[in-house]
Amino acid sequence: MKDHEPDACDTCGGPLERTDSAPQRVQVVEMPPIVPDVTENRIHTLWCPHCEKGVRPPWPEGVPQGAFGDCVVFGPRVQATVSLLTGVYHMGKRPAAEFLGSVLGIEMTEGTVCGAEAATSEALAVPVAEAHEYVQAQPVINADETGWRQRRGKAWVWVAVTALVTVFRIHLHRSEEAAKE
Repeated sequence: MKDHEPDACDTCGGPLERTDSAPQRVQVVEMPPIVPDVTENRIHTLWCPHCEKGVRPPWPEGVPQGAFGDCVVFGPRVQATVSLLTGVYHMGKRPAAEFLGSVLGIEMTEGTVCGAEAATSEALAVPVAEAHEYVQAQPVINADETGWRQRRGKAWVWVAVTALVTVFRIHLHRSEEAAKE
């Protein structure tokens, strides 16, 4: 909070009393500068003259594994952001990559956007399966469906709701079998 007060009367130049209990308020909302946090991990292979082979250390804890060799690996928050942009906000691969580069300073190709989506799907596979199993085992389930576009065709988004867990599933059919799934 910053207070801005006049130093003196703008007419006579005399001193002022501090009596303003209701100043005009102006709040300025601004985004902080976004700078990617890049940590370079150098994994050295050192030569053992006794065994005549190269020896690498164990993979560093907390460092996601990507392709071998020199590579850029995107962390879980970047992967989640990609999935948010393409999954929730329905951005195409190119606009998502452009947004990441121009707004967040994270250079990514369209192919890498696809890879980040796949990595997020893989990371969520087990908890999604667990949620699905939980819902299937409940005695009371509320279910509903609504139309959905899937690869330029018609599909349905099914929702199964219990007191603790909700599961969404895209299905190509609107049938009793789809509801049971």
